Parts: sequence; C-alpha cells; structure tokens
Amino acid sequence: MEGGTLSTVFGAILNEHRLEERKIGISSIDYAKNFDQFMADRDPTKPFFFWYGASEPHQNYEVDAWKGAGKRLEDALLPRCLPDHPVTRGEILDYGLEIEHFDRHLGRILATLEAADELKNTLVIVTSDHGNPLPRSKCNLYDSGSRVPFAVYWPERIPGGRVVSDFVSLVDVAATVLDAAGIEIPRSVSGSSLMPILRSRSAGRVDSKRDFVVSAFERHIICRQDGVGYPMRSIRTHAWSYIRNDEPDRWPAGDPDFNSSHQGFFGDVDRGASKRFMLANAMDPKVRPFYLRSFGRRPKEELYDMKADPGQLQNLANRPEYALVLEQLRTRLDSFLDAQKDPRRQGVRPWDTYPFIDQRIFGNPHWRREGFPSPLPD
Repeated sequence: MEGGTLSTVFGAILNEHRLEERKIGISSIDYAKNFDQFMADRDPTKPFFFWYGASEPHQNYEVDAWKGAGKRLEDALLPRCLPDHPVTRGEILDYGLEIEHFDRHLGRILATLEAADELKNTLVIVTSDHGNPLPRSKCNLYDSGSRVPFAVYWPERIPGGRVVSDFVSLVDVAATVLDAAGIEIPRSVSGSSLMPILRSRSAGRVDSKRDFVVSAFERHIICRQDGVGYPMRSIRTHAWSYIRNDEPDRWPAGDPDFNSSHQGFFGDVDRGASKRFMLANAMDPKVRPFYLRSFGRRPKEELYDMKADPGQLQNLANRPEYALVLEQLRTRLDSFLDAQKDPRRQGVRPWDTYPFIDQRIFGNPHWRREGFPSPLPD
C-alpha cells in the first residue's frame, strides 16, 4: 500500500500539524491531527470531502526497524517474485511498519468521525496508487504492482462484512463519488459507478460484466537514454493474466548503465534493501532467476495461469497448448484498447517525447542523455 503526499480538501493543503517524534522514512506530518483541525473548522451544515494522502509506505524505510518492533522474519508475507532471504523478509517487515503507521492515522480519523456522529453517514474509501515498491512490483503490470487494496465503508448505505471479487479500477472512483453524492455523472468522466455493487448484499462475483480489468504503463521517471519509458498493456481475468511489452528491446526496470536522478541504476525500481541485495548477488544460482525476472529484458508477450501460478513466474506465451487462450486474450485486449482510442494502437507514441515538468527531480537540462541531477556544462 502506498499513497500520495498531501492531505487536501479541494486543493487546500492541510499539513500544519506535525509529529513531535520523527522517524526515518516516516513523514513528520500528523495526518490525523490535521483532519481534526479540518473537522473543527468546517461548516457542519454542508457536506465535506477530505483526502488523506499519506506518503507512507513509500521508500526510504528504516532498515531493520522490524527488530525493534518485535516482528519476526518467519511472519513476513514474502511476494513470490522475491528470493527468500533475511534481507528481503526484513524489508517486507519494514514496509509493513509503515503500513501500520498509515493504519493508525486512519483509525484516529475514523474515531474523529465517530465522535462527531458523522461516521455512519460518511463514505470512506481506502486504497493506494500502486503495489509494493520492491523489485518486479511497482512500475509493473503484474498483480504485485497493479493490484491494490480497496475497502469501502458507509454504514447507512452499504451493507458491510462482504468481500466482492468483481474487477474494478481506480478510474471508477470519480464516477462512484459523484453517484453517491446524487450528482449526474458527466459523459466526460471515465469509468463507471461502483454504487450498484456496493449497495448489493451479495459477496463474491456480483456484476457478471466486470470479469476483466485492463491496465497500462508508459513512463515513470527518467531512467533510460533519451527519457523513454517501457510501454506495457495488460488484461487480467479471473483465470489469466496477459501482458504485452511493446518495446521488448528496452530494459523494463530502467537502463543498467543509466544513473537515474533519485533511484540510481535500474531506476524504475525504488532504492531499498531488496534491490541492493539482488544486484549484489545477481550471479548466485538461488538469486539469479529472481534477478532476471526483475531486471532483465522480457519477451513481447507474457501469459500466466493465475490459479496455478499466482506469482506470475512461469510465462506460458510460447507454449503451443496455450495458443488459443493467448489469441483470445490478445483479441479482447486489442478490442478494448481500440474502443478507448489508445494512441499506441493508433500508431501514435507521444509519451516518450513529453517533457518532465517536476523541477524538484528533473531540473537537469541534460536529462535525455544522463540521469544525474546536477546540470552539466554544454
């Protein structure tokens, strides 16, 4: 779970209150206290909207913080794409500590709503913007990178205690919020409201039409020569995952000889203990298969049996016995992308040439040639 960096209400930044104790990797912002201030200042006769956007659990984690927190390596829920080692297990536990920090502030926010007698009539949506920030997760279309938590709470309108397995996307959130507020959803809004599913009392699969989800990736940070990205498209069903890498000659994790401005080499993978360990032990027979999946080049197409191989480790795309499944998923994905007018399907590839405007990170005028943050003389 990861979030943004601001606590906001309609664009107003509410970060005044700070924590007295600052820990490595933990923001100094007291998210819950800022929400308390918001609730105290609001007009109680009007509806409100508040975005709690925590920077946790983004990297940089305090290494081995799990030891002081009484965690145990054997309890770490290690992603299947990482080698089983104390370093990787330790980073998962350090990651979990920051998730716990997020959860504690969320709990305080919910307590404030309950004390104000507003919790029962408040739509609460808890999610994140991508999966974990370890190798082969964030900036990838595997489940560990694109599947995120999504919990919704609204006691007066939504029957609780259910787990729904319909495929949804964060693009549906805007339409859902408008629908919940009784506002007509403009045609320009992407996605569709989840309120029919949320109002249902059913669990499992509720809407038979929501049997797949499409994901896409273009460019994250400057981590390749000329600032190009790594374009991918995918379709995920309950049984299968199909991923297409449109530029398989590129390095999916970033160029190995390009020192990106804030993540180093293989810059689409965040700095962290697991990344350092895998790079340092790339030739170890026990580590190398995981290293190659995370940092090596990939084929044009990938196909995974999600029931037999939920970690998406065994690519079936080149096996003749799966040719029909591959063609069906390929066709279904292309039909969806064509209907959405995906520029890449139309032969237009604008993303590689878009300039980066975030001068805090990409202020180097030579960013297309190298990734060091300090400007070099012409």
